[in-house]
Amino acid sequence: PTATDNSGSNLTLTVVSTVTNTAGHCGSTFDATRTWQAADACGNTNTCSQTVTVIDTTAPVINCAASPNKTIQLGSTWTFDLPTASDNSGSNVTLTVLNTVTNTTGHCGSTFDATRTWQAADACGNTNTCSQTVSGIDTTAPVINCAASPNKTIQLGTAWTFDLPTATDNSGSNVTLTVLTTVTNTAGHCGSTFDATRTWQATDGCGNTNTCSQTVSVMDATTLVINCAENFTKTVQSGSAWIFDSPTATDNHGSNITLTVVSTVTNLVGHCGSTFDATRTWQAADACGNARTCSQTVTVIDTAPPTVSIISPTNGAVFIAPANFTVLADARDSDGTIAKIDYFSSTNLLGAADNGEPYFIVLTNVPTGKYSIVAVATDNCGLMGTSAPVNITVIARPQLTVITAMHYNPQTDFFEERVRITNPTYSSFDAVRVYVLNLTNTPAIAVHNLSGLTNNVSYVQTHTAVPPGSYVDMTIEFYSPLRITPNPVLQPELVKPADSLTAPTGVAQHINRAWLLGNRTFVVEFPTLSNRVYSIQYGPDLANWKAAFPAVTGTGNWVQWIDNGEPKTESAPAAQPARFYRVLLLP
Repeated sequence: PTATDNSGSNLTLTVVSTVTNTAGHCGSTFDATRTWQAADACGNTNTCSQTVTVIDTTAPVINCAASPNKTIQLGSTWTFDLPTASDNSGSNVTLTVLNTVTNTTGHCGSTFDATRTWQAADACGNTNTCSQTVSGIDTTAPVINCAASPNKTIQLGTAWTFDLPTATDNSGSNVTLTVLTTVTNTAGHCGSTFDATRTWQATDGCGNTNTCSQTVSVMDATTLVINCAENFTKTVQSGSAWIFDSPTATDNHGSNITLTVVSTVTNLVGHCGSTFDATRTWQAADACGNARTCSQTVTVIDTAPPTVSIISPTNGAVFIAPANFTVLADARDSDGTIAKIDYFSSTNLLGAADNGEPYFIVLTNVPTGKYSIVAVATDNCGLMGTSAPVNITVIARPQLTVITAMHYNPQTDFFEERVRITNPTYSSFDAVRVYVLNLTNTPAIAVHNLSGLTNNVSYVQTHTAVPPGSYVDMTIEFYSPLRITPNPVLQPELVKPADSLTAPTGVAQHINRAWLLGNRTFVVEFPTLSNRVYSIQYGPDLANWKAAFPAVTGTGNWVQWIDNGEPKTESAPAAQPARFYRVLLLP
């Protein structure tokens, strides 16, 4: 400091004290205070002080030149390199990591770049930063190891696969394995043997690749297997369709095996009927010439009895005594061989048929009664089968039913009775005759439209056959002088048809009138001469005529003749589409 005094003389300056203070200061900063004393010659003094404050506003120096950016191979061990730092204070500098940023954008696989930023700070809070960037690259091919799947040899037919290799990469991430090629070589190999080579490629995320291969050699040292399971024998029922069952054959090569029939032997010895046993032997051969054989025996037996059914007559058939009919049976056997068929009624043997198909017997003069007939078929192995019974009935005569009771017809002055004769059999009736019995003689009652007499018994008869299952209706006319109602007994019988009569010739007569009655009969009215005979004729046209029965004897008056079908004409007039009539006076 400077000092003056009133004396004008020199002053003496002395340092009283120097005090350094670090309290409240950062780092190496401080303040220092010095006090001086000025003294004059007379011993008068005075003091003054100066304080110097030392501060630190200079950032420390951090040096990343010692840890420059660097590139490392992916998978290599690495670290960031610590920078150096110094400060003007001469004291230690604190280094801290501000951040570490890893960037994978634009990088392949697991490659990246990582940047670490450090901060150097002195005791007074002055800071400075620097950074280092490490780039991880991948130019190293992955390691693919086929040593874990070396070349191998396997037996043909054995299931196998290529063994997947192992692969690793310096990236530590997954490696993609792809099959580049699979080459199968059959040249120089027999049958289905071969060798196959597969080449794999390992690719990492940056496209670095490596390859390795495995070869599998498939050889055939095992003979084929032909399978005749369950001794390959079976039993079948005679008559059943059957075939030999082809054996199964396998081979380790898995390809087709050639099966050939070596022999087929049929043996009939000791067998009945059509039974037998047959043995077939097969050989199986593979492509490498290995061969084996097996056999199958099929034994055809007959344990099924024949089946038989009576096809004629049918159940419920009716015959007229004395009946003559054929009993016909149909028989089947599994082996197709029927030895004979016996026919029974109850326990009575009716006959046997051993003459082959058709199997039948003829029964003659069978009396009235009910019969249950069965057929027993025997095959060549002695097995027997029985048919269902067929029940038939033999009746004494055709069935007759009165369909219109006896009544008086004032138009004709005759009593009339209409009857129906039914044919319940399966044979046609050639003709049916109905005898009219029990007519009184006092006064005499006569059948007016009789067809004839047998032993003075009147009868009416059909003109045509009666087919099976059908019927014919006939109107019987009675002349009763005193109009006493007749009480006849009607007895139908089968007869042979009468010889057809040629319509007689005569002189055509005038028909006064003709008309259809309400009951569908037809009336022809004409004049007559007493005791002259008139033939009334009918037909489908004007050229073909038939004579109605019986002829009419004239009375000298008008006669009304009614066509009511059988027995006068062969059918009712209403059943025909057209019918013409004429009347002839016979000579």
